[in-house]
Amino acid sequence: MSDDRLSLEELKGAWKQRLEEAERRLADARDDVRNVEAELTAESIPSPDVHYAYQRALRIEKLALERYAKVLVIFKDLVLHGTIPEEKAG
Repeated sequence: MSDDRLSLEELKGAWKQRLEEAERRLADARDDVRNVEAELTAESIPSPDVHYAYQRALRIEKLALERYAKVLVIFKDLVLHGTIPEEKAG
């Protein structure tokens, strides 16, 4: 039983690291969106490239948010309910 407990703790640690990484990526994506927004408002007539960069930054932010939410649910279920995720932490 102690081996099971240890592997559960290792699993929690691995998912905590995934959660922290997802949170960092989300923060970076949000910073990128803010930077492009600042560039958009700084120019009187923004170039099409800035609009493309803004759309791209928003897509990346959306994907990062979706990933963060997914990992958060898995981590919460693991910690609070002991639900082992189907996806292996690796």
